[in-house]
Amino acid sequence: MNYPVSTYRIFPLGDAAITIDFGNCIDVAINKEVIARFNQLQQHPLLGMIEAVPAYSSLTIHYDVLAIRKMISAGHTAFESVKQQLEERLQQSVLQTDEEDRLIKIPVCYDAEFAIDISQVAAAKNITVDEVIHIHTSKTYKVYMLGFLPGFTYM
Repeated sequence: MNYPVSTYRIFPLGDAAITIDFGNCIDVAINKEVIARFNQLQQHPLLGMIEAVPAYSSLTIHYDVLAIRKMISAGHTAFESVKQQLEERLQQSVLQTDEEDRLIKIPVCYDAEFAIDISQVAAAKNITVDEVIHIHTSKTYKVYMLGFLPGFTYM
């Protein structure tokens, strides 16, 4: 699937990073575009790019300010240079690869020793513990991004 120009907002993130926000919401289509744009930057990095970090609905690019300053004319900032490069890239359609989703089964234990709040959840929703377990296990969850702590996924 080709991704045309989407609605987005570009803003600085500190003095050496820039973020493209595609809507600040959890949406499968937006997340697929973020991943496609991330893959595009991995294959064809911007000048001065250090790394790109995808999230739910945004993509942050960290860049080397000093390296960029050496490449641009006086009177312009590194941020302006990177923003211009991004604007040009975002005008191009990007192809989403047909990567197959991987299904990873994660064992879950609902014993009282480990599910210490399951009774409170059931009581708060006026359902049984078995219904809580059924609701939790009857869905396949999409991992949109990995968090900053090891193993912490955003689903």
